[in-house]
Amino acid sequence: MKRNLASIAGFLLFLLGFLSLVLSLVGLKLDVLSFLYSISPGFAFFVHLLFMVGGLAILYVARVGISNEPDIES
Repeated sequence: MKRNLASIAGFLLFLLGFLSLVLSLVGLKLDVLSFLYSISPGFAFFVHLLFMVGGLAILYVARVGISNEPDIES
């Protein structure tokens, strides 16, 4: 169940970042993230990229998982 919630959260974070980045390229802004543009457009661009990379990282970790056992080749 945790993997499903993490996958959904990662996908939504990526989708939010990607959609806001594409919309900002044509001059539109998502109302939810409009406070970022009041700081500076460069900062908003950086946050959109951060959302996308962070969403993909969460999605990857949720799907692949992290092993607690070290890989020791002998």
